[in-house]
Amino acid sequence: MRKNKSLVRQVQDVLKAEQRFGESKHLAKEQGVVSDRIYSRNTFKSYLAISCRFVKWVKEEPGVRTLEQARGYVDAYLQKHIAEEYSPYTHFPPKQ
Repeated sequence: MRKNKSLVRQVQDVLKAEQRFGESKHLAKEQGVVSDRIYSRNTFKSYLAISCRFVKWVKEEPGVRTLEQARGYVDAYLQKHIAEEYSPYTHFPPKQ
């Protein structure tokens, strides 16, 4: 029996599938497909870091083993960060 992939690995797989490094973002905009692609390595790194922080937080919830299950916790995670005054841009806590 094959073990399920970790949440972090699932995030990596989803983001890697959206990578379009070296392709024209301008051409993709003309074709109307730019919104679901990642054209920059820095954007990829940012998305990966933020997503991994989320799944590491959500894996503490019992029974959450897939990204589909984790989606139900997005609002709670965002509300937690709003209450703690995290930056909406970097998702890091406020500087003291």
